[in-house]
Parts: sequence; structure tokens; C-alpha cells
Amino acid sequence: MEKSGRGTIYHGHASVINVYKIVKNLSVYQGGTLGNKETESRSVTNPTIFDNISICANATVIGGVKIGNTIIIGAGSVVTKDILDNYIAYGSPMILKKMQ
Repeated sequence: MEKSGRGTIYHGHASVINVYKIVKNLSVYQGGTLGNKETESRSVTNPTIFDNISICANATVIGGVKIGNTIIIGAGSVVTKDILDNYIAYGSPMILKKMQ
């Protein structure tokens, strides 16, 4: 895992964190999973996580997705596509709601 920024990483019990890059301030709550889904290079197959991200309990972020700045991923959600800055993502399939 490459970590390029200064900040904190919090993870709850039974979390799996296998990412390409974390910039800063990531919280992954109980049972959260961030991982790869292919056998290519890590930059293609593993998530890239930017600033101020909260991933709630039992959510899954998988593949070479980019998770933008200031994102909340709801409990039990499945994320397989990029998320732009300032969104709340929830559900499976994922639904996006712009933060106000």
C-alpha cells in the first residue's frame, strides 16, 4: 500500500484493506472490505482512496476504482465504479447522492 499524505487511518474489527494508494484520513468501520479483483498491476486492480473518506460497516470497495475527496460509503454498500468528490454512496447496486 502506498501512503502519500499525512493523516489518519482508522479501521474497525474484521476490516480488510488492500488498496493501491491512500492520501489521508480514511475510516473503515467493522467488516469493511477494500480489495482487488484482478491479477494485473496494483494501480489497475486496487482502489485509490483520496482525502476524508468514511466507509461504513460491511461495505465493499473492489477493483481499480478511484474514491474522490469527502465521501461517505453507507453500510452494506458495494462500490465497483469511481466516485467523484463530495458524494454519499449507498446500496447495491450503488446509488450516489451529492452532499449539500
